[in-house]
Amino acid sequence: WVVEEGVYEERVLAFSTFNGIYVKSGTEQGRPIYQERRKFDREEYDDYSMKIPAEIKYSIDLGSWIFVHPKIAKKKQGESGTWLLRSPETKEYDLLNVEGEWNIWFG
Repeated sequence: WVVEEGVYEERVLAFSTFNGIYVKSGTEQGRPIYQERRKFDREEYDDYSMKIPAEIKYSIDLGSWIFVHPKIAKKKQGESGTWLLRSPETKEYDLLNVEGEWNIWFG
């Protein structure tokens, strides 16, 4: 967990924290980016909540859809990227049509 630039704190990652509403918030390299929203009203997180949303987006480098969070860092020997969940390699544009088992980072 990134507390601030260059300062890290080890925490248990509970993926269930991120279940809920994801809304298309833009595009990157021609593919949609889905950003986490508040569960109770589907609105963006505001400055008062101090919550930073997670994202689901396509990684051209990996050829996969990935789940990422800017405050959660991982470091595994020989592994690139900051994904926490990763789809199988796919060229599928629609996230809901991605087939196969996703990889989960356990730390």
